[in-house]
Amino acid sequence: MQPGTTIPTFTPTNSGFYPLPAGLSTRRRIALVLTILVIIAILAASLIWLSWSGQRGLELGYPQPVVHINQLTAQTYHTQDEIQFSAQGTGRDLKYTWAFDDTPSANTSDTSNTSSSGTNVVNKEGQHVNFVFTSVGSHNVTVTVTDPLGHISQDKMSVTTYPPKPVVTFTTDNSFYTYVYFRVDTSNIGESTSIASCTWDFGDGTVEDDTSSYNCTSNSHSYSKGGTYTVKLVVTDTFGQKSDPATQTVQVQGS
Repeated sequence: MQPGTTIPTFTPTNSGFYPLPAGLSTRRRIALVLTILVIIAILAASLIWLSWSGQRGLELGYPQPVVHINQLTAQTYHTQDEIQFSAQGTGRDLKYTWAFDDTPSANTSDTSNTSSSGTNVVNKEGQHVNFVFTSVGSHNVTVTVTDPLGHISQDKMSVTTYPPKPVVTFTTDNSFYTYVYFRVDTSNIGESTSIASCTWDFGDGTVEDDTSSYNCTSNSHSYSKGGTYTVKLVVTDTFGQKSDPATQTVQVQGS
């Protein structure tokens, strides 16, 4: 710089912007403006790329999850049985949420566990959970997995529950010599089912299959001679479930 040359100064405008130096040519002014715009564009593009790549990298770290309910260990379940459920999911940091529909089926008379809205859905959390259905029928079970990014996956299965197996006992009245009366106690059979048929084995070679509700709750048999006989009764409910044999030993007096 030559001695005596005046050094340009820059004074802020009212708007806060600094004007370009007055000594620049128009071409240099345009070049400077373009350079500034390019720098701004590069910075903006860099920020956008960093944001996208960060999100993309996060998504790549959390792939879309997939979940499957594992097969149950038993084929038949009854109400009040504790059933173990488990699911297997692929993904990271998954949260498992189960929904159990414990609403009684429309074709059963069990309505003891139905809410005012007509449904009863119970939720549980965890990869492995236990659940006890209190109503008879076919129930939907749904598991949902969610990862930290909100990705979800679901799997469903249907579980059919039956009432407990029928349990009966009976008493005998052998005060009429060779004619014996039998009275059956069905108080342990739940309200959601009833006796559909029964089989009497009177111990003398006579076996009687009956679908009469009367003969399945009260019956009689005439023995041809006195002696000791073991009588067995097996009942079948409306779901096709057979009871364990109820037995009684009868001492029949001779005529």
